[in-house]
Amino acid sequence: MTDLAAQFLADAGAAPAAASSAPAAAPTGLAAQFIADASATPAPAAPAPSAAPSAASQVGRQVGLTARAGVTGIMALPSMVGDALNAGVNFGIRGINDLAGTQIPQLAPVSQSVQNIETDAGLPVPKNATERVVQDAASAMAGVSPSVGIGKLLLGAASPVAQAVGAGMQAVPGAQIAGAAGAGAGSGTARELGLGPGYQIGAALLGGAAGVGAGSLASAGVRAAANRMMPAPSIPPAAAASRADSAVERMLNDLGPQARQAYAPMQQPEPVPVGPALGAPAPSDGVQAAAPGAPNVPAPTQPAAAQPMPTASSQFGTFQPLQQRIAQAIQENPQVDPAAVMRAQDFQTLGMQPTLGQITRDPIQYAQEMNIRGAPTGAPIANRFNQQNAQLQQALMGLTGTPADAYQAGGAIKGALQSIDNQMGQQVSDAYAAARASSGKNLDVPLQGVAQDYAQVLNDFGDKVPSGVRNNFNQLGLMGGTQQKTFSIENAENLLKVINANQSNDPATNTALGQLRNSVKNAILSADDQGGVFAPARALAAQRFALQDQIPALQAASADTVAPDDFVKRFVVGGKTDDVSAMAQLLQQHAPDAFQEMRSQIGAQLAAKGFGANPAGDARFNPSPYMQQMQAFGPTKLAAFYTPDELAQLNAIGRVGAYMNAFPSAAPVNTSNTASAIASLVGAGVKKIPYVGGLVDNAQNRMFVNRALAARLSDTAVQQPGGAPAQSALGSLLLNSAQRTPSGNP
Repeated sequence: MTDLAAQFLADAGAAPAAASSAPAAAPTGLAAQFIADASATPAPAAPAPSAAPSAASQVGRQVGLTARAGVTGIMALPSMVGDALNAGVNFGIRGINDLAGTQIPQLAPVSQSVQNIETDAGLPVPKNATERVVQDAASAMAGVSPSVGIGKLLLGAASPVAQAVGAGMQAVPGAQIAGAAGAGAGSGTARELGLGPGYQIGAALLGGAAGVGAGSLASAGVRAAANRMMPAPSIPPAAAASRADSAVERMLNDLGPQARQAYAPMQQPEPVPVGPALGAPAPSDGVQAAAPGAPNVPAPTQPAAAQPMPTASSQFGTFQPLQQRIAQAIQENPQVDPAAVMRAQDFQTLGMQPTLGQITRDPIQYAQEMNIRGAPTGAPIANRFNQQNAQLQQALMGLTGTPADAYQAGGAIKGALQSIDNQMGQQVSDAYAAARASSGKNLDVPLQGVAQDYAQVLNDFGDKVPSGVRNNFNQLGLMGGTQQKTFSIENAENLLKVINANQSNDPATNTALGQLRNSVKNAILSADDQGGVFAPARALAAQRFALQDQIPALQAASADTVAPDDFVKRFVVGGKTDDVSAMAQLLQQHAPDAFQEMRSQIGAQLAAKGFGANPAGDARFNPSPYMQQMQAFGPTKLAAFYTPDELAQLNAIGRVGAYMNAFPSAAPVNTSNTASAIASLVGAGVKKIPYVGGLVDNAQNRMFVNRALAARLSDTAVQQPGGAPAQSALGSLLLNSAQRTPSGNP
C-alpha cells in the first residue's frame, strides 16, 4: 500500500485487518470535506438577467418625475405653512397625551401628505441620488412661479414693507429660476453625501449664488452675441436731432409751463442807468424840465411784453445744448430714454454722479436703491447719497455767498439807499444854489396846492398830524388864507426833513405825513421859471422824486419809515418784482457791496427753503419748498441778481434735488428702514457660515449696487430693476434646505 493510500485510509478511519473489530472513527481531514461536499444541497441557479427598460418607459418615467417636481414646487409654500401649523397642533397633542395618558394621533406633515398623494396618483418616485438631486432642483424651479405671483399681489398692498417684499419677489424671474435651481441642487447634493443641515444650508447658498451668477453671465453673453450679430441700425445725425427736438418738446409739455422757465430762463437784461449819475454836473441850461407826473428819468428796466412760450423748434438756440446731448445719446444707443438723458445732464451741470434710479425714475429701481442703502452691501449707495447731498449744498452755498443776519443786512441796504438819496438831494441843492448865484434871485415855490392839501389832511386825520409838522405848516400862514412868508426850494427841503423826522409806528400818522410829503414834492416840481436858469435844478429834483416813487425802498430809506429788522423781508424777499429789480440795478451801479448783500439774502432764502435751519450742516435737501420759493421769486426777480448760467444752476439744483429725494408715485420705498434692518440681519447670519459667508455675502446685491452706481444711459433703454434674485435665491434655499419627504412630525 502506497503512502497516499495509507494516508487516505488513515483519514477515512480505516484500520488494518487485525484491528477490524474495533469501532470505526469519524472521518477527518480531506475525507470529511469530500463527504460534506458530496452530501450538500445543490445551490439554486442564478436568475437570468432582466431585460433593460425600453426607451418609451424611460421617457414616461422622466415625464412623471418632472410632473412630480412641478407639483412639489408649486405646493412648496403651502406645504411649508401647513407643516408649521401642524407642528404647532402636534405640540399641543403631545402635551395632552402626556398629561391625560391618551393616545390621540398626531397630524402628518402636509409636505409628507403631498408626497403620498403624488405616489398614490402613480407618479414615479426618485430611486437614486441623481434622481433625488434633480428632483430637488426641478422642484425649486417650479416654486418660483407662485412666489412671483404672490409678489405681484403684494405690490398692490398699502404697506410699504409689503410692497418692498412684493417687488423683490416678482422681479427678474429668470434669475430667480436660475438661483432656485442652484440652491436646490446644492442642498440636495449635500444631503446625499450625508452632510448635516448646516452644510446643506451652506451648499444651498453656494448653489443659489452660482446659479444666479451663471444665469447672469449667460444672459450677458447672449446679449453680447446678439449685439455683435445684429448691431443696432445707425441713425443719421439729422434724424437723431429731430428725435431729440421732439423729445425735449414732449418733456417740457409733460412738466408744465414752469419747466420752460426752469430749463430756459429769460436772458438777463443789460444794465440801464437808474437815476441821475451821482457826482455828475447838473444838466446844462436849456434842458427841458419834466412836467409833474411825467418825470424825465431813465426808468428801471421793465419786463418785456408777454411773448408766446418758446418751443424747441421756434427757439432752437435756447435748448440747443440739451438737444445736442440727447441727439448724441440717441446716436450711441437708439433706444435710450431722452428723459433720462435730460436728468443725467442736470447732474453733469452740477458736477455730480447720479444713480440709475435717479435718472430713470423707475419706481422699482428707485425703491430698491433706497431700500438697500441700509444693508451692508448697499453702503456704496448710501455713500453716494451722502456725497450728492453735500455737493448739492455746496453748489447752492456757492451762489448765496455769506449773508448777514436780517438786522445787519437791512441796515446795510437801507444805509446805502440813504446815502444815494442824500447824494441826489445834494446835487439838487447844489443846482439850485448855482441857479440862484447866476440869476441873483430865489425861485419861489407856490403854496396854493400845499395849502389845500394841508387843510384836507387836517380834516381827515386831525390830531394824527404831529404838532411839530403842524407848527411848520402854520408858520407859512396856510390856514389863514394869507401866505406870511416866501417859500423857497430850501424851505421846501427843510419841511420835507421835518415830515420825515416825525414818522411813527401809527399807520394813520404815517399816511397823513405821506400825503403832506407828496404835496410838498409836487409844489417843488411846479416851481417853474419857464425854462430859465432853474430848469436844470428842477429836472434833477424831478428825477430824484420819480426814483423814490419807482423804488419804495429808496423812499422808505429816505424817510426812515422802516426799521432795519424789517427792511429785507419787506423790500427784498417780499418786494414787488419791478421794485426789487430797480433797487438791484441802482445798488449795483452805486453801492456794489449792498447789491451783493441783497443777492446773498435772496440766496439765503432759497437755502433756508431747501435745507432748513441745518445746524449740523448735513440736513437732507427738500426740493418742494425750494422750487416753490424759486417760483415765488420768479425768473425776472432772480435775473436781477444772477446771470443766465447761475439761474440755470439754481434750477438744476431744484431738479436734481427732486431726482434724489422726491419718491416716484408708485415707488415702494420703505421709509422705516425695516427692509434694510432685515437684510442686515440676514447678511450677518450668512457671514457666520464657515467657508460660505465670505463667498456669498449677497453677490447679486453687489451686482445691483454696481449697476446702480454706474448709471449708464445704455441701461435706461430697457429698464430692468435688479436686486430681487439674491433674495429669491435665499427664499428657494429656505424651501429646499428641508427634506422633501419628511419621515415624521417635528
